[in-house]
Amino acid sequence: MNKATWYAMALLMGTLLSPITAANGLDTQDQARALDAASSVPWPAAARVKPNHVLGVQTLSIELGESKKNRSARIAHVYQYNHVIEQSRMVSIDLVADTVLDQQTIDSLHLPLSNNEINHAIALLAKAETLLERMRHEQRNRGVTAFNTLDELEVKASIFSPMDADHICVTNRCALLSLFDSTNTVFTLEPIAILSTGVVTTLKRH
Repeated sequence: MNKATWYAMALLMGTLLSPITAANGLDTQDQARALDAASSVPWPAAARVKPNHVLGVQTLSIELGESKKNRSARIAHVYQYNHVIEQSRMVSIDLVADTVLDQQTIDSLHLPLSNNEINHAIALLAKAETLLERMRHEQRNRGVTAFNTLDELEVKASIFSPMDADHICVTNRCALLSLFDSTNTVFTLEPIAILSTGVVTTLKRH
C-alpha cells in the first residue's frame, strides 16, 4: 500500500489522529498561562496508581472555549492524561481573571497522543529488535534495501482505540504506529506501543 492510499483509508476510518494543537485565538502566552494554572490543580484521588511512570502527566491539548454566561470571557480548556493514576481530565481556565473555573474527569483513555507520548512509543519500538527485523524482512521481500534505524523511516502515530472489547488497549493507553519507507510504502506490520507497560506488540496479533 502506498502513502496516498493509506492516508485516504485513515481519513475515511477516522484513525489518523495527530496531536491537537491549540485553537485559533490562543497564542503562546495564553497557552503557557493556561498550562501553569492547570498544573496547579491537584488530581482527584484514584484507585489505580503506578508510581514513577516515565511519562507522568501529559498535556494533550489546550483549546479555546466559550462561556454561555459571558461571551466576552476568554476560557481555555486544558486536556491532560496522568499516567501514574491512569486518568484523563479537562481543566477550564479563565484567562482574564487567571483563575481555575472547573476540573472534570473524562471517562476515556483514548484522547489524542501528546508529542512526548509519540516520541516515547517510537523509542520503545526502536528497542524491539525482533519486530524491526520482521520489518526489514518485509522490505527485502519487496526488493527494497532494508533500513538500519527508524530514523530512515517516516512514522505516523495515533491513539489506538480497539473495537474488540477484550483487547488490552481498551483499558490501556496505546499508540498505533504506521511506518513508511523511502518508497512511500507503508509496512504491513503495525506496531502497537502499550504506554502503561512499555510493551510493543502488533495489531495482527490481536
